[in-house]
Amino acid sequence: MRKPLLLTGRPGCGKTTVVRRVVEHLSEQRIPVQGFYTLEVREGGRRVGFDVITVPEGRVAPLARVQPGAAGPQVGRYRVFVATLEALVLPLLQARDPRVRLLVVDEIGAMELLSSRFREAVARLLAEPPCCLLATIQEKQVRRFLEPMGLLDRVDLWTLRFGEAGEMSRRVLEALSPCWSGHRAAE
Repeated sequence: MRKPLLLTGRPGCGKTTVVRRVVEHLSEQRIPVQGFYTLEVREGGRRVGFDVITVPEGRVAPLARVQPGAAGPQVGRYRVFVATLEALVLPLLQARDPRVRLLVVDEIGAMELLSSRFREAVARLLAEPPCCLLATIQEKQVRRFLEPMGLLDRVDLWTLRFGEAGEMSRRVLEALSPCWSGHRAAE
């Protein structure tokens, strides 16, 4: 089993784009993938929040929204829906389906880490992944999350730069290809 592969980089550099391209490629090949990714929600050209999308089901739920005066934890101007994240994502991270060839976690960020249950699940996955793991992590969280937990040596950390999402997608698929080589697609 290879080390978990974590992509880091500046906000907006394309980490989620790489994850989505990898997931799309594997889905086209009918290779089982499980996990989640996050997408910006925009209204009138302004970012108003983030959604969580499950893989492979495609279920969508709000992760965070701009909601001045609303109760609950806040990151910047966003209210974070921790209970929604836990209900949607934790079952995917804790499942041990032997058919799954790649688990995706997008992202290990300040909003997601508000959940102690998410932090614990991700720490377990990084320490002992049940299958190949591709995750994204905010640059700040490398020091705040990985280093204090002693996980930095247990992962391959790749930095993505602006304009490199296409090339990085190819590199990730190549690096992780042993995870699904020899896999036969389900009919």
